[in-house]
Amino acid sequence: MTQQSSPSDKRALLAQLLQQKRQAYSYPLSYGQQALWFIYQNAPDSPAYNMAKPIEIHGNLNLTRLQQVLQALVNRHLALQTTIELVDGEPVQTVQATGAYHFHYHQAVEWSEQQLGTAIKTAYEQPFDLTQGPVLRADLFQTAQQRYILLLTMHHIFGDA
Repeated sequence: MTQQSSPSDKRALLAQLLQQKRQAYSYPLSYGQQALWFIYQNAPDSPAYNMAKPIEIHGNLNLTRLQQVLQALVNRHLALQTTIELVDGEPVQTVQATGAYHFHYHQAVEWSEQQLGTAIKTAYEQPFDLTQGPVLRADLFQTAQQRYILLLTMHHIFGDA
């Protein structure tokens, strides 16, 4: 495309490039991912390889903006858009055309510390379906009027395997 291309030509090229970027594509698993995939196949409901980061938030929180930021995070990092599928009997990681995450809001203002701890542990222990995704979960626990705990959880296979 030259500098003399029309604006409509440039828009068409941009649309084509964006469409190509949105198409799913696959990569082989790393050795670490292969090991974790083997373990996952034998115990898909195990939380042993879930990775979580609890984040305390104090102050006003715009839930819509938080969800937009989390979606931007997923859109920016291909690992968070990835699932695993079998191709000719071999597992491959497939970057999906669109990324998603699970978001759960928990009204925990009236909960005891024990109830909160149990709920956070339960959220952390939820298994991931690595073949379907999403591979990122965000659980937001509101513990007071302007106090929250954001628990971000993902499977280790897409973390640093």
